[in-house]
Amino acid sequence: MEEDKLISSIMYQMQQRRTFIYNKASENADIVVINEGYGDLYVAEKADELQLGDEERRLYIGMEKRFSGNKLFFLAFSHPVVSIMEVIKEKLAN
Repeated sequence: MEEDKLISSIMYQMQQRRTFIYNKASENADIVVINEGYGDLYVAEKADELQLGDEERRLYIGMEKRFSGNKLFFLAFSHPVVSIMEVIKEKLAN
């Protein structure tokens, strides 16, 4: 059985119509993104995939999504607060 081990985390309040770029620090980690509130958030692993209104990339308030890439691009129309966590899978002792 495996469990996620938290490596690092930040909270960031997005600026309206500004792109935020997050670069992963831990090579073997996944990035978990949670929209904590105050508006919808758009997240993509490539800058050219990021667009307001793209439902495939949209995270509503309270939604969480996991990414395995090394860099994430964020965009918002309002000022949502986003939690960004780097996690790795860790085997549990039996």
